[in-house]
Amino acid sequence: IESAEWRDAIAIFHAAGSLASSRADADPALRRLLHYYLGVALMNEGHAAAAVEQYEAFLAGSAGGAMTTPWAREAEVLDGQAGSTWQAVGDLYHRLDQPERSLAAYLRAAESGVLDGSGLVRRLVFTY
Repeated sequence: IESAEWRDAIAIFHAAGSLASSRADADPALRRLLHYYLGVALMNEGHAAAAVEQYEAFLAGSAGGAMTTPWAREAEVLDGQAGSTWQAVGDLYHRLDQPERSLAAYLRAAESGVLDGSGLVRRLVFTY
């Protein structure tokens, strides 16, 4: 995706998130997904602090319950990849020069599991 498209994605996900938050009947899984994807777009545009906020809002929720909607099934898949999301949060905290928070995020990634364990180990060693 080109930079201009990430900016468009930020605007769209933010507007959709605002709309979903204002509607009582909005699917909770959709609200969580909007946090996740807004975090991805913000990270790609270099907005580390805002991306962390969105990723942490996503991670604070839980798919839970029956996976009856497409949004809920997608959130469940992303929940299974929480370790990778925590690792991204740790990387973002490094960009923000907050090594203690970075370490905490990397430890959460280790607890959750990541596909590239050696990459996480390198990050942990660098952070210590």
